Amino acid sequence: MKQQTTVKDLESKIKELNRWTGSDLYILGGAYGGYRLEKQVKQGGIIDVLRIGYVPKRELYSHLFTLIEGIIIGIRQQIAEEV
Repeated sequence: MKQQTTVKDLESKIKELNRWTGSDLYILGGAYGGYRLEKQVKQGGIIDVLRIGYVPKRELYSHLFTLIEGIIIGIRQQIAEEV
């Protein structure tokens, strides 16, 4: 049986994303019973980073996991090219 995804799980993944990107601009947004990854922009607004709107917690967690894995692959590839 799968464990239920919580808001704390999403916040933890977003904290990890912020560590990998070296920023603290990514935040969790929630409305209409769903959640999305938001980014604070310099002009004072926010954007829907993944452009998928508000989705269930489990779906957003999956997208966050994939996004972070892609960033890690990119960093590893960049390091390999420098060697």
